[in-house]
Amino acid sequence: MNDTSLVHELVRARLVEIATMRETLERINAGLKRIVQLEFQILADKHEERSYELLDTVAKKP
Repeated sequence: MNDTSLVHELVRARLVEIATMRETLERINAGLKRIVQLEFQILADKHEERSYELLDTVAKKP
């Protein structure tokens, strides 16, 4: 294999690696996005529940 062929093969292999890394990064990003959405939903639900409890407590006071 001559030097030019070797360089072409190394560049092609690197491009495949980069494409694989990009796909992996996209999957990680999608997973993290879902985790953050769930965490915010849980936080919003907790705050909503506390607000209703507070409203109920205030409404019961004379």
